[in-house]
Amino acid sequence: MALANSDADPVDCPDSVQRFQDGLHEALQEYESSRREQHRAGRLLMTLPLLRQTADRAVQAFLRLHRHRRVPLHKLLLEMLDAKA
Repeated sequence: MALANSDADPVDCPDSVQRFQDGLHEALQEYESSRREQHRAGRLLMTLPLLRQTADRAVQAFLRLHRHRRVPLHKLLLEMLDAKA
């Protein structure tokens, strides 16, 4: 769910992403109903903003460490962090 709800821009096919997200949500609801676990899907979805906030903080921390030359980072990781920042 977290990967399907990333805020990557621009998205080539927003309709396809929306259908994918809808399918994931339906699958999660079906799983929840088959397991008789009430409201678990809702609780999982509510964690997405906190997960996104934590990921943003981690990106900033890695960039800060790199700027102060405390930790050497691989070029690919740096490119990924720059794209996210």
